Amino acid sequence: MPGNIMDNRCTLYISSCDKYSDLWEPFFKLFMKYWPDCPYPIVLVSETKTFSYPGLDIQCPRFYEPDEPSPWGERNIRTLESIDSQFIFFMLDDFFIFQPVNQPFMDRSLDWMQNDPMIGKFQWRVGARIRAPNKYAPYGVEYLTGTVRVCAFPAIWRRDLLIRSILPHENPWQWEREGTERSKLWPENLYSSYSYPIKYPWGGALWKGKWNPRGVNVLKMNDISVSIYPRGYANTGNGKLPLDQEIDALMAQWNRSRQTVPAAQRPERIRREISRTLARAANPVPRRRNTAAVRPKPPRPARQRMRRQPPSTAVRPRPPRPARRRFAKPRRIR
Repeated sequence: MPGNIMDNRCTLYISSCDKYSDLWEPFFKLFMKYWPDCPYPIVLVSETKTFSYPGLDIQCPRFYEPDEPSPWGERNIRTLESIDSQFIFFMLDDFFIFQPVNQPFMDRSLDWMQNDPMIGKFQWRVGARIRAPNKYAPYGVEYLTGTVRVCAFPAIWRRDLLIRSILPHENPWQWEREGTERSKLWPENLYSSYSYPIKYPWGGALWKGKWNPRGVNVLKMNDISVSIYPRGYANTGNGKLPLDQEIDALMAQWNRSRQTVPAAQRPERIRREISRTLARAANPVPRRRNTAAVRPKPPRPARQRMRRQPPSTAVRPRPPRPARRRFAKPRRIR
């Protein structure tokens, strides 16, 4: 970053694609707010698009023409080979920073990796299966039986190891799945920690191409406005959105229908749904069980036990012993 002392040991590597270019503006707004003294060169990886932001020197290498196919694995390998830094700080474009970055912790991690060539990566991930932290606390070595030893969570990688972990034909999901199996043969140790020097919405701001409500809340807290549609909200797992986001989604759908659909064909169902949602927000009523409609269960019949007959005390007569059959002795012939 201009005006700061640059640390060329590491490069901030942001993996993205053209269809996620709408995330770059809010990403770097938050980046400038919470990490203004980033000492690392910045590389934004995409297919054909480029991006610039005031106060940041963002490099956007291009290796493909607009109509030329560019697989994720091959694109990242070619970009990593063009970087001179020894270490790579790997991030995705939807990891919106919402707290100041712990720069001393980052510098200490780089010093450890520089002094110990057997450290393959330092990653920050909740749920990693690690041994008890040793001299590199709070980092611990990941077990070989871990199911996600290679993943796209923020991490500091050794550049040559990151290149070896990717195959040209792979997409990000194949890289995580197949790279985890290949990592069991690497001589380097992979370290993870539950302490995060960089805070971002868990799981990223997008889930399967749709907005994660946590990411939208981060943007709202920082007064950054984005267009929710056409992406829409992702299902957070409980099947419903928070009430304020549900109202926003319905209002946006209603406004869009007013602009594109004639008045005679506007869906009244959306208007009624908005009114019901607003009424529910103004007068929340706890859901009660309708006991009148519940039919009483019939009484359960008593269980009949089979009584065991007591053993008989009468002496049973002994059955007669079969008669022993006798054979005549053979005559002796003189």
